[in-house]
Amino acid sequence: MRNAVIGAVVLVVIGAGGWIWGESRLADRTRVWIAADPALAAAAVEPLRDPRRFGLRLSEPQLSDPALRLSLPWAEALVSPLAPTTAQLDLPQQGQLVLAGQAHDLTLQSSEARLRLAPLNRMAPDQLILTAQWLALDGQPLADSLSVEARLGRLAASAPMEARTAYDIDLKAAGVQLQVLARAGLDAGQLPDPVAIDGQLRLWLDRTPDAEVPPQIVGWQTPSLVLEAGPIKVRVVGRVIRDAGGLAEGQVVLYSRNADQMLDLAADMGLIPRQVRLLLRAGLAQLSQVAPEAALPGPAYPEPQEGELRLPILMRDGQLILAGVPVGPAPAFAGLAVR
Repeated sequence: MRNAVIGAVVLVVIGAGGWIWGESRLADRTRVWIAADPALAAAAVEPLRDPRRFGLRLSEPQLSDPALRLSLPWAEALVSPLAPTTAQLDLPQQGQLVLAGQAHDLTLQSSEARLRLAPLNRMAPDQLILTAQWLALDGQPLADSLSVEARLGRLAASAPMEARTAYDIDLKAAGVQLQVLARAGLDAGQLPDPVAIDGQLRLWLDRTPDAEVPPQIVGWQTPSLVLEAGPIKVRVVGRVIRDAGGLAEGQVVLYSRNADQMLDLAADMGLIPRQVRLLLRAGLAQLSQVAPEAALPGPAYPEPQEGELRLPILMRDGQLILAGVPVGPAPAFAGLAVR
């Protein structure tokens, strides 16, 4: 009996020591990771030292980007010993967002974030899940809800030549108020509020995300992405990549029951020149009969539903082409850095 008690005590001591060593090791590696990335900062990174939870507490974490800076009073990363590459992030309800040099109070309710890393792929993010309810900026409602799930995908033969990594994204957002962003100094276009997004998207990046150089988006593809803005509702299907000159190349097909609204949205998205909207309105019924080019790589383009109009937009050789007729130069590809 005495030996059994001694053995149990030894196991407890070893387990406690391993737990303390593991948290300390995790904190050290996190400090090195933050120090190596100029976009990240934290006043302190400390082990939780809570027997009920294994993880870290970050004091005043900060994420900086050329367009914005997000600061939080704290954040906790919880890790299960059974899944050491997956972290659940507990976030506060209040933070600060800096847009166009101006600081704004950010409020999030019921937020949740989970991050999983891929050890065999240079510890690149393998899965990211972010959900939040009722976001507000300076007390003004910004969005009713937001849900993003990004998963590391496999590169297929049809991926752009520059692509080295692909992420598949499920995106849902409801009740987004673009005018609140506009008042904060962020150009959100001319779309009417509220805005909702629901669909799937594949992003191609030119490198694996790491702490040294942020990757650039070199292409995207969607089998169905529904955009609603006020009375406007448009379904987007297509694939666009960056050509050698930095212009957009590919095909995007818009589906909508309202021709005027579809053309306005296409112009706001930069897919068609604003000056050709009036010309297109007169002939959109005929343009809608033109089938998308099936020989191009990309998703399947379905037939319009009853009452829907279809607008195929082709970008090739630096030209924007509608129904086989060039109507202007192709737009620049908006390749953004991804953190």
